[in-house]
Amino acid sequence: MLYLIIKHFASGDTLPIYGRFQYHVCLPSKALIMETMGRMLLDEWIVNGKYIVDFEVVEAVASMEARAKASGEIDGRCMGE
Repeated sequence: MLYLIIKHFASGDTLPIYGRFQYHVCLPSKALIMETMGRMLLDEWIVNGKYIVDFEVVEAVASMEARAKASGEIDGRCMGE
């Protein structure tokens, strides 16, 4: 499953936060795409940084999957289904 992870830094100053998490949690940017075998694994990752960063998690769909789904929906409408 793909997830879009958006990090909200309360202080707005990310430098001290990145220094603190250098060896514990990867916090490479304010937003990233992460793939995991399950949401539970992602939740474990979030626990390590939630006391200093607020995480917003959005389920994402890969471009090819979205295109295939949209194509099927479009084809279905064109065929009167």
